Amino acid sequence: MSYSNLLNEVYSIGLVDPVWYAMEYPDVIQTGINPIEHYIKYGFYLKRKPSESFDVNKYGKISSLTMLCEMIAKENNASHLIIQKNTTQPKNTTKTKNTAKSNNNTRFRGCFDSLSTTEMRGWAIDESNPGKPVSIDVHVDNNLLMQIKTDKNRGDLTRKGLPGQCAGFLLSFQEGILKNGSVIDLKFSGTTQSLNNTNKTYNSDFLRNIYNSRYIDFLRSKKIRNITVVVPVYNAYEAVSDCLNSLVKTLSDEVQVLMIDD
Repeated sequence: MSYSNLLNEVYSIGLVDPVWYAMEYPDVIQTGINPIEHYIKYGFYLKRKPSESFDVNKYGKISSLTMLCEMIAKENNASHLIIQKNTTQPKNTTKTKNTAKSNNNTRFRGCFDSLSTTEMRGWAIDESNPGKPVSIDVHVDNNLLMQIKTDKNRGDLTRKGLPGQCAGFLLSFQEGILKNGSVIDLKFSGTTQSLNNTNKTYNSDFLRNIYNSRYIDFLRSKKIRNITVVVPVYNAYEAVSDCLNSLVKTLSDEVQVLMIDD
């Protein structure tokens, strides 16, 4: 498994509790490395616990991080099926609907987990529609930049009794596309409610930062023209399908997609 895929897998199953891991092993903070990445690169091989609840007796003898992820992922799926069965009972469904009617904002829960120089991660759930994608507006310095949707499973939420299916999100971008000091605020689309731990500040040492960040300047000054993404189509069904799925996840509602039969 590639490092990128392994990183996504560790995130999706909630193997590492980054806050606990960093506090338990102070050298992690000194290195400046993201706690989850530190565990993947060093912590696992040093036999460190990724979280306080990690069962060393049960998992301690596993010699491959990939195997550990696969084992926990299977356990999470089993837990999710049990939770899903319980949440489909009429009594619980009625309670959820009544709660949503009383206060629309209380149905949303989420957290902006991390922001690096090239990506942002987190989770969001709509308790009135568990297991369904949730739309999130990405604001940069109070300007709406784009809209994204959750599409990844989060095993850590499932283990806590929350609907972790399709609750996680990962947005990757080129380093330096944002200005140093830019404040990122993630809000549930159509609301004024922000995710927990939002308003994170972007910092990067990328040398071309000034050049690439001009897009945000133009966005702020309302000089961005209407955008149309042109997709030439000539056979290659799977490639076109992947392309359209990616556009749906990353483009805002204001952007048009034009498909041309080449």
